[in-house]
Amino acid sequence: MYPKRTDGKRCALACASLLAAIGTLLMFFAPWFYTIVTNFALSLTSKPTFNLWQKTPMPLYLEFYMFNWTNPEEVHKRNVKPHFQEIGPFVFRETKEKVNITWNQNNTITFNHLRYWYFEESKSCCKLSTQITTINAIALIASHMIENWSYVIRKGFDISLSALSAKLWKVTTVDEILFSGYEDALINLARSMPQLQSLSMPDYDKFGWFYQRNGSYSYDGTFNMEYSGPNFGNTREWQYNDYLSYYDKKGECNTVRGSAGEFFSPNRQRDEIGFFSPDICRYVPLTYQDDKDIDGTTGYKYVMGDSWLDNGTKVPENRCYCGDFCTPYGALNISACKHNAPGFVSQPHFYDADPYYLDKISGLNPTKEKHQMFMVIEPETGIPLHVEARLQLNLLVKPIKSIR
Repeated sequence: MYPKRTDGKRCALACASLLAAIGTLLMFFAPWFYTIVTNFALSLTSKPTFNLWQKTPMPLYLEFYMFNWTNPEEVHKRNVKPHFQEIGPFVFRETKEKVNITWNQNNTITFNHLRYWYFEESKSCCKLSTQITTINAIALIASHMIENWSYVIRKGFDISLSALSAKLWKVTTVDEILFSGYEDALINLARSMPQLQSLSMPDYDKFGWFYQRNGSYSYDGTFNMEYSGPNFGNTREWQYNDYLSYYDKKGECNTVRGSAGEFFSPNRQRDEIGFFSPDICRYVPLTYQDDKDIDGTTGYKYVMGDSWLDNGTKVPENRCYCGDFCTPYGALNISACKHNAPGFVSQPHFYDADPYYLDKISGLNPTKEKHQMFMVIEPETGIPLHVEARLQLNLLVKPIKSIR
């Protein structure tokens, strides 16, 4: 159990807020399988390995599960929990290719990810035109950003929300909330506010969680990876830096490290592994659990553990990820990485998280088989045999003074 928090700020969080599971299973990379042979080359200068690394030869599939908010009108009732109904999967076939490749003299290679997603209706539960009720992310994010601004600005924004008849929830299609985006008068309002423009916000004319990402090679940023030596596959730099600026300077949270995604250092022991995720701007550690047989090949199974799911209670060095406040075990604050929007990630249905989260909402049913994120690594080569990258995006909802 997560220890009870007693100071005023955290008590207010526990009593007056909830982490609303609103949208998708965001994945760092889609599930895929590799069959390994003993003479598989690991150097990127060898043609078989390089071709596999540059363009994934087998189909990758990205599955989205949406949470439909069934009782939004009752959100202001004190004793009524928000209820969510899971709808999915919505399956997309993904093509993934490395572009803008540059070989460097220091045994590193610089590149970008170029990705395309194609909807596979025959593998999906429903059409992309399916409507869902979800959080009004634009109103919520904008309100959160100006929470500590002057009363005049907050009250003026509140009046604008009322004039636009904006509510805390939004009815939209799955296609709009994912890739195509939807237009909203609040976007134009935000773009006209010089105070928000000073925050270096993305200049989007629509909102969608993957809007402008399909077919983009710049969205994931620029990677620099070691292609030989004992740290083969390790991320050396991201966005031309080996250090980030999002987290507490006193910790190691800003260090760029971990696998770039496809390869891990060979000749592995049963110790911690990790990869760098551009989606949440941080190193993601995974803990060894047990050995697992994949089509006759023995691999090491790694899962999310205390080193990733904790916010500083069990693993003190993780506290530098918290930002303004630390949440109970199981949900990670990624606000600093997302222009200070109140974003958090967890395993789906808050699997293996503190009971705090499920106590705030209803309709979720976490199970290990469906919701645990894990990876199986072939220890001699360091290549993934099986990956289930299951993640959930959440937004923090709480009262904000002067904004009704």
